[in-house]
Amino acid sequence: MARISKEYDERKNEILDTAQRLFYEKGYEQTSINAIIGEIGVSKGAFYYYFDSKEDLLDSLVDRSALAISKLIDEVLDNDDLDYIEKLNRVFTVSGMWKSKNIEFIKAYLKVIYDEKNMLLLYKMQSKNVEIMAPVFSKIIKQGIAEGKIDTPFPDDVGRLLMMVGNDIGRITSKHLLEIDENPQSIEPLLKTFLLYENIVERILGIEEGELGISSISKEILRKMMSK
Repeated sequence: MARISKEYDERKNEILDTAQRLFYEKGYEQTSINAIIGEIGVSKGAFYYYFDSKEDLLDSLVDRSALAISKLIDEVLDNDDLDYIEKLNRVFTVSGMWKSKNIEFIKAYLKVIYDEKNMLLLYKMQSKNVEIMAPVFSKIIKQGIAEGKIDTPFPDDVGRLLMMVGNDIGRITSKHLLEIDENPQSIEPLLKTFLLYENIVERILGIEEGELGISSISKEILRKMMSK
């Protein structure tokens, strides 16, 4: 049984790896299921054994990416040498750096989920973001409470609130990010939105202005994205 499971995972990851590479090279819309299975040499029936559709494959890629990011974030949460502000800033840094290294996949994904035909996929993605990241924020908030720096009786609810606001901010930044190649001036509203989110988080948590580095971290990551 273990061998069958291993073979299943290996074949599924082979399809995912191939699809992600083709999405990078050709774009999501331009990459057909036939192109993916042609690269690997499997039948269309084999593809549908693992995935219901190309959108389902993309969703699986996002799941895999979310797992990769969550592992990086867990390393931050487990670091007892960091105070709550340092952990907050480190979480934004590692998440942003991962995205910068996978920017072509991120852009391909954003184009799909913000298409009006894919509202269900967008809802699933945003719900997944909350599911993964709200407990992260809650844990950091509880540390801030223990350190005497945050005063709230609702750390779990505040963690969810930060992610729900983050989803709305993500919708705005995604629009500007997708326009930035053709319209470099989109960088200004993009940076303004990062600053807005930083200000919102500071006010919700009662953090002194300037303690968070969301906008400066985002600016540095954006610079690295644009230099590629």
